[in-house]
Amino acid sequence: AWNVHLIHINKSAAFYLPFSRFWELLVGALLAHVFSSDQSGSRGGDGISSWGLRLQTIAESALFRQLVSFLGLTCLVVGVIVIYPRSLFPGWLALLPVVGAALIIYGGEKTWINRYLLSNRFMVAIGLISYPLYLWHWALLSFAQIWGPIFIEQRLLIVGLSLMFSWLTYRLIEKPLRNRQFIRKKSSVLIGLMIAILAVGFILTSNGFSERGVNTLSQFEQSAQDGSDGGFVIQGCGLSDLAFKEYFAGCFEDRREPAKFALVGDSKAMALFPGLVRS
Repeated sequence: AWNVHLIHINKSAAFYLPFSRFWELLVGALLAHVFSSDQSGSRGGDGISSWGLRLQTIAESALFRQLVSFLGLTCLVVGVIVIYPRSLFPGWLALLPVVGAALIIYGGEKTWINRYLLSNRFMVAIGLISYPLYLWHWALLSFAQIWGPIFIEQRLLIVGLSLMFSWLTYRLIEKPLRNRQFIRKKSSVLIGLMIAILAVGFILTSNGFSERGVNTLSQFEQSAQDGSDGGFVIQGCGLSDLAFKEYFAGCFEDRREPAKFALVGDSKAMALFPGLVRS
């Protein structure tokens, strides 16, 4: 409920904050409880009514498991179709991938989808690199969008690079970290990385090292603020013709001395202008 409420207020918060998505983890916990009950034989017993026993028998039947598995796959396919970048996700739409995955897992290893579709070598290989693939594709797509529009050729290249980097991450980082023979080395490396991350975070939050001159603000910072008391920038550029002024609504000049040069452009030129005034 909180997730559905938050998605209309802050989409990013609803996506990233854990307390708005903990229910997804609870679905996995519920599945683990169901499977542990099956293995321990705690289900069933004298306390269950005849209707309860019938429902339990149906739920454990092979046909029911097959239907549940196909229903889960249907949820995933529908999610791929209806969820797009501007969708209010997670929200209600998160039920499609979460419930779909849960139903497929609940179906068990003997269902057709799990036995043939998800157990072939290609799908298993994708599963092994799935988490590095999630991390790499996100970073590569984000950087690509900063550079400009992404066309189909660039998308295919990003997919290929994501697969390559994900496989290298799995082979060179993830798989060695699972080796018990290197527990001490792993601990040392992880502790070192944590210290490095803390150091970088401290430097960034402290605005860098104080002894570096590049972090010192210009003493003339206020001089380029339009309309500030004692500022050197005035509007008008000496234009007297009112009709001509309409074409230069954003025209400013330094009133301290006659203009020696002009800077013509759009908002990028406006971003450079304060620096020229302070120089």
